[in-house]
Amino acid sequence: MKEQLGVLVDQLNFSQLFVLCDENTKEHCLPSLLNAMTSLGQAPKVFCMKAGESNKNLETVEELWSFFSENYADRKSVLLNLGGGVVTDLGGFAAATYKRGIQFVHLPTTLLAMVDAAIGGKCGINFHSFKNQIGTFQHPKEILLYTPFLHSLAEAEWQSGKAEMIKHALIADLAMWNRIKHFRFEEHEKWSSLIKNSARIKIKVVDADPLEKGYRKVLNYGHTIGHAVESIFMKKEKPLSHGYAIAIGMQIEAYLAHLVCGLSMSSVQEIHQYLTSHYPKVNIEAADRADLLNFLKQDKKNEAGLVKMSLLKEIGKPNFDQTVSFEQAEQAIEWYLEK
Repeated sequence: MKEQLGVLVDQLNFSQLFVLCDENTKEHCLPSLLNAMTSLGQAPKVFCMKAGESNKNLETVEELWSFFSENYADRKSVLLNLGGGVVTDLGGFAAATYKRGIQFVHLPTTLLAMVDAAIGGKCGINFHSFKNQIGTFQHPKEILLYTPFLHSLAEAEWQSGKAEMIKHALIADLAMWNRIKHFRFEEHEKWSSLIKNSARIKIKVVDADPLEKGYRKVLNYGHTIGHAVESIFMKKEKPLSHGYAIAIGMQIEAYLAHLVCGLSMSSVQEIHQYLTSHYPKVNIEAADRADLLNFLKQDKKNEAGLVKMSLLKEIGKPNFDQTVSFEQAEQAIEWYLEK
């Protein structure tokens, strides 16, 4: 990491260096970063936010903006975001909007962030229980991948990141999907061997469509339903991890793909059987289903009141901007709950 940071410090023409971490990365990752920075003659100012998705909100952003102001951060200051998707999303948004934008660097510490959240320039926060409702596109100056950070991950964090790697395989790489199916889920070293490949898939899609005007939407496979499920459980104060919710979304949207764009039922079953064996079914109570549909109505990809999803026509071949009716969504949710 010292070598990577050394190159970066040489490239950046900055007045001050700041670090955003959370309670977890403060304990497990910040010491390594500070040791590396000290040896480079740098002493960044550190802001620690509360950990967890529920803290990815405007209140935390305001606290970070205040920290910048109190320390006289100017437009040549640089923010290092040391953490998972919550930290990279929120830190990127805070940096992109402070004094109309300061540079920031992502140092992702979770599998999910390394293969997904830190890549692509999406920055944002949750608002009124709606996930990622406020945000912008702003790319980091650099993304530094330091895989030893993964050694501190809890099993649930590995599970969450693997869901995004599975998504990348399903939308773009049949061979990767076939490799994953033959991994034992707990064999983290084998999954780690695919991190660069998974990240490359996202980078390739983002490069083709940086502002998500078209093709980049394929990355949303599993996310329309998944974000709605995640929002429901957040509202109930029984949060699901992002990856777990996306795994549920991929199953339900696989069935929707069968209804809408002809994904074979054998492929639907293949996806469902694999995912449900590692992400056991959660119950969505009848009282929550109206809320779930309401969250679908708020999805950012919708157009003119129509729900738009990215769905698979085949494994490895996605379609985007597929119109899905609320009746079809309800049918797919019922299919998932009855399996």
